[in-house]
Amino acid sequence: IHMTGDSGDGFVFGAGSTGSFLQGLEVSGFARGVMVMADGITIGTDCDVAFDARERNVIYDSSVFDIRIEEASETLVRGNYLGVRSDGVTAESLSGSEAVSIFGAEADDNTIGYVEGTSGVCSLELQRNIIGAAGDVSGIRIESGAPNIEDGDALLAPDNVRVSGNHIGIGVDGASNIAGMGSGVDLRRGATLNIIGNDGDGIDDDLEGNLIANWGANGVLVFRTGFNRIAGNTIVDNALHGILARGTENTIQQNVTGNNAANGIRIGAGCNGCLVYGNFVGTDDLDGADLGNGEAGIYVHPGLSGVRVGGSETGQGNRVSFNGEGGIVIDGLFCFGSACTADREPTTDFLVEGNTVTNNDLFGIQILGTDVSSSGTPGTGTVRDNTVENNNGVGIALEAASPIVQNNEASSNTSYGIQILSGYSDS
Repeated sequence: IHMTGDSGDGFVFGAGSTGSFLQGLEVSGFARGVMVMADGITIGTDCDVAFDARERNVIYDSSVFDIRIEEASETLVRGNYLGVRSDGVTAESLSGSEAVSIFGAEADDNTIGYVEGTSGVCSLELQRNIIGAAGDVSGIRIESGAPNIEDGDALLAPDNVRVSGNHIGIGVDGASNIAGMGSGVDLRRGATLNIIGNDGDGIDDDLEGNLIANWGANGVLVFRTGFNRIAGNTIVDNALHGILARGTENTIQQNVTGNNAANGIRIGAGCNGCLVYGNFVGTDDLDGADLGNGEAGIYVHPGLSGVRVGGSETGQGNRVSFNGEGGIVIDGLFCFGSACTADREPTTDFLVEGNTVTNNDLFGIQILGTDVSSSGTPGTGTVRDNTVENNNGVGIALEAASPIVQNNEASSNTSYGIQILSGYSDS
């Protein structure tokens, strides 16, 4: 059955529809393909073994949202083609529609894609959503009407949303570009405690990662909200950063980020206490392929506190290779206009530990200007137990920075193993 329209809503699940199903339909041309405002709705396969392959919905060419989950919980969206036509490789033609919008304080515990522990009865391929978009919009957006809250707020915004096992911006064939010009996944306005990828509990973690590619902005954007987990995803070929995180104590773990035009992982303003563990940045986890990002592999914004890039426990170190503007950058100098002289805070309590940093251009690890602040207070941090080899430049470069540097192996770089330069001036 193919339902078409030119405005309004294709389907609305409102009061009294809790526990309903939408399966096996093609829906196109509405403003909002599906509106979900009741709890416990299933859109797509129910994985009951009866006709699961026929339960896919194809929803596209909506002018506002393909699926909007508004103040509703425990929605299950799996096995659908969203923002893409029924062949799974042809992007929708109508610009401006997000494939999935999750909105509101009560929009908690929703699942987009694979459900942990179900592969024995329902394959990942049956549960995977193929998600595309057109125009300047994101594939999946998770937010509320609240202002931006650096720590996030589960009382005001969606929490415990799972996005797992999907193709986001790439067709069912694993190759076709169906992405829009926004970010693949966008979290903001208080969205917190959400998981994009795996939960790290050892159950089906290898099935829970998303493939996120080809977006005109970032693969994943966490904008001024905190305590979210981005883990186990493959994030490649995006026009800005693979992952850009702003907000408190977000965790970025075990992702592959490569061939992105800017940074593989960018820890942005407000990302105090953010954790960057066990990622493959500019390379992969299989054979060490060259997937270099255009700029630095991992970049940490000035003035932050408590950022961890790697660690001492098994699996916490990152492998950072083949990136165009260095491997790991802890930057204390980047600033905007008058803030350069008036409002600089030192970068404090950072840790760069246990990483393998190889074959990057310019340098392996750079700690730049972390002691520069408007108050004159120096920064604090530690660089230890890293392997820094075969980089096209200095292995470990320190400038206007005084971290503790110990037990690193810096060898076979084309310039100094460790270079220390003092002083910095804005003039």
